[in-house]
Amino acid sequence: MGTRQLRQPGLYTAVRDGGWCCQLASRFQSLGTASQRPPLTRQNSRRTCRIAAQQTSTAYDVVYASDAPYYVLEQQKSMLQKITVVKFADNHVMKEVAGATALILDASGSIHSLYRENTPITGSYWDIGSLLPGLVPDGPIGILGLGAGTVPHLMNHFWPGVKMEGWELDPKIYPVARDHMGLQQLEDSGALVCHVGDALAEDAAVSGGFAGIVVDLFAEGQVLPALQQVEVWKQMAKKLKPGGRVLANISDNRALAEAVLKAFPEAQGHVPINANTRNYVALTGPPVSEDVWQTFPEQLKYCTTGWQPLQDLSWDL
Repeated sequence: MGTRQLRQPGLYTAVRDGGWCCQLASRFQSLGTASQRPPLTRQNSRRTCRIAAQQTSTAYDVVYASDAPYYVLEQQKSMLQKITVVKFADNHVMKEVAGATALILDASGSIHSLYRENTPITGSYWDIGSLLPGLVPDGPIGILGLGAGTVPHLMNHFWPGVKMEGWELDPKIYPVARDHMGLQQLEDSGALVCHVGDALAEDAAVSGGFAGIVVDLFAEGQVLPALQQVEVWKQMAKKLKPGGRVLANISDNRALAEAVLKAFPEAQGHVPINANTRNYVALTGPPVSEDVWQTFPEQLKYCTTGWQPLQDLSWDL
């Protein structure tokens, strides 16, 4: 096997379908074959090591690099995927990830969750997800595709007292999220109940219905194919209480958008709020009035403008 070319730390590029892609762009540097690279190490008993992501491999196939801008906190393999938790340096070139802890899953290298203990705002589509409690009647919020809990952290911060129920298919994600990304605090406070299982299964529901449902379901950097089926969204509608809404990360998948529209003709859409991602968002239910948007927390106001009928959304950004 020849040498592999690694990009040194620089600009952060985005994966096209869902989340952030862990590819760091700048000048190239060869670090030799895999057998020649130094192993991951623990420094000062902090379970951290400096890493650089390979351009030609997955985000969790990491190597030691003395000037890399983030650190591996934990890495393991589950029955479904490899799981990596990294901590970005405070001075990272991309402000959206600077100082944050990230959950990286699957071969796409997508960042599935971000966590900052004192600054919940992410500057990405997760912030839009946190709007939902202000748009629905009282009642529990369902999180389909919980990850490490980015949206629940935001909701708990901006809407104290909201109750959430989350579903994640891979049970190995929860322990690392508790250790590194504040999930334990959400559970201990009673704000969040974590379930293991298929988020689209019939039993992913609560008695009396959800006030709202957040859908953020990806695998290998792509939205789940099942979400392109109209019947899936119709079944989801049955899990809502009267006046409830669904807010979904639809990436830039037009077939998915069409399926949402067939089930929810009034659905609204929002183009990506971050130029580095392709995370379009759909919101079911009637349009939200300006008077309602004005009642939202100031830090979320930037997510309240730009909504339009989903069928009119521009995909050419």
